Amino acid sequence: FYGPEELKRGSIIDAMTWQFGRVATIFDLPTFGESPVKADKPIAVIRPATVRKEWANPARNPDPKYIAAAARKLRKNFYVVSLADLEAGEEWLVGETPEADLYLHAGELSLTQTLALVEHAAVVVSGVGWALPVAICYQTPVFIIQGGCGAHNAPHIVTDPGMDLSRVGWAQPDEYCMCASMVHDCSKHISGFNKKIKGWLNEIVQ
Repeated sequence: FYGPEELKRGSIIDAMTWQFGRVATIFDLPTFGESPVKADKPIAVIRPATVRKEWANPARNPDPKYIAAAARKLRKNFYVVSLADLEAGEEWLVGETPEADLYLHAGELSLTQTLALVEHAAVVVSGVGWALPVAICYQTPVFIIQGGCGAHNAPHIVTDPGMDLSRVGWAQPDEYCMCASMVHDCSKHISGFNKKIKGWLNEIVQ
């Protein structure tokens, strides 16, 4: 377990270290076979902005328009897969649906298939969430578009110095909000977003 009190003292990995009494020295995951998605182009995985009932945290989400902009750009050179597990009343999309070549929005993939998809993807674009540590463990390039609630979601909270972050890109709001509220109306404007993701793609992915 970790919560607000633990994150006042350190990162998520710090909190897990205190809980388990062991320091992580390797950040990896097992392989689960081939990608469940086949395409003629390199695969880009997009995580749309969603809110789920049991852990409603709209403040953490990026402005959905930036995910949509990233998806449009990626479709020029990649086969874009939009990945979510939506269910009425349980988890729902926020903002416009990003452009994609394939929508897997109804939990079509199992956990291990999801991991295999990320492992073999050319790039992942997401807000803060599970996609970040999974991509780091598989050394898959990942671009994180940040929203707010920085006390729980800032880069130094959701990563660890022992991780290989050389393939991680960040787009952070101009006035990044370090609040701890999951429902705060955080400022999420990111100046020059298209330039940021283009530069990262050119340097790290393409």
